[in-house]
Amino acid sequence: MLCLTTPTRTGSASCWKHLSLAFDTQSARSPLGTRIPGLFALALLLCSCMSVLHPIRDEQDEARRALAMVPVSARERVHIFILHGLDPFDYANLAGLRGYCADLGFPNTWLGQFYHAGRFAAEIRSVAQDDPGAGLVLIGFSAGANAARDVATSLQEDGITIDLLVYMGGNTLADVPDSRPENVRKVIHILATGYVFKGTAITGAENYKYAQTWHFGSPSHPHTLAILRRELLEVAERVGAEAGDQPMPKDASSADRRVSYDLSSRVAWDFLEQAQRLREP
Repeated sequence: MLCLTTPTRTGSASCWKHLSLAFDTQSARSPLGTRIPGLFALALLLCSCMSVLHPIRDEQDEARRALAMVPVSARERVHIFILHGLDPFDYANLAGLRGYCADLGFPNTWLGQFYHAGRFAAEIRSVAQDDPGAGLVLIGFSAGANAARDVATSLQEDGITIDLLVYMGGNTLADVPDSRPENVRKVIHILATGYVFKGTAITGAENYKYAQTWHFGSPSHPHTLAILRRELLEVAERVGAEAGDQPMPKDASSADRRVSYDLSSRVAWDFLEQAQRLREP
């Protein structure tokens, strides 16, 4: 499914409201034959309710505050394309991640399945043609990481530059040149614990390994959200600077907000390990 509407980050209240409507008391008291539609609706609705297990939690860090100062016109010219993996119940909460990007001020955020890669590539070509200076961001989770890589690679011959390519849970990605497309300004590779495919660091990418988080928890991980805030800020500022947009007014306390973000050195992330230093157990 392609998603262009803004979903809630967790969707819990909405989920339980719709579940109660789908499986009401009358259906529960009815014979099995008349309960099947309600049960079928219940199963379908569960596909969007598993996301509550990985809620998106915002944090008012420096990048978050700085994003609010970036002109709206610049943020609206950043287009984010999120490709999901094999997760029919949205356990990884990519819908919440899409909603979070919208909350950060990026309304042009797309969410699709990995098999929508071709449609995303076509949309990116259209955006690049209409607005050559637009910011382009590709995010892929699990099988969607491979699809995001393929989309970026397919755009090379069109001369289209991707500002940011983020792999989340791309455990099957190899450390080969194709995983670091030449038309991508920056690649971030986030791995969590994998039980079948362990994943490997990618040369030329910014690699992170979550030692105590499993596969489906990587998109909603606080460190992942911090990385996205930082990187989306850079893309939006690049777009605004090239267009000559003036930053929104800010107080003196935030005058020196352009700092070097070194998330891996923060005390809060002591449980993380750099992917390059990992060893097989």
